[in-house]
Amino acid sequence: MAILQSNPFRAKLTTAVLGAALCLPLMLSGCQTAANLREEGRLALNRGQVDTAHDLTQQALDKDPASPWTQYQLGVIYLEMDKPLQAQYALEKALAIRPNDREFTPQTLDALAESLLRQDRIPNLLEFLDKQVKTYGTTREQLAAIAVAARGWAAMNPVAFMR
Repeated sequence: MAILQSNPFRAKLTTAVLGAALCLPLMLSGCQTAANLREEGRLALNRGQVDTAHDLTQQALDKDPASPWTQYQLGVIYLEMDKPLQAQYALEKALAIRPNDREFTPQTLDALAESLLRQDRIPNLLEFLDKQVKTYGTTREQLAAIAVAARGWAAMNPVAFMR
């Protein structure tokens, strides 16, 4: 102790190190970042734990509501939960936050089209697809693939008005 009193710098350093060592476990125990929560949600979704994925993703959004990737993930989770209207809202938020991104936009638009399809909002879906053709130059082959998928979904839906 005499050494610490004779060297004030060493005393301050030792106090800081001891304080950090005692506080670090407390700080780390409840410290989840939005990115970590989103990743845990993605992993839970991949394991088929949809409710857990939803809870973790919602926690991530509570920490960072401006994350387009987390909004997108929430939309995908809502599609898995068969809640296409909620999926549509989350996906539209994601696109509003990060429009025209080469990596992000196509997969978000695809999920958004699926949400419209699952709501049996075919006229809205067709209008949406027409806008995407004009905006992004989608080919006829790509639209044909979407149409085939739409007919397949409608064939499985007994209340679909267009099959």
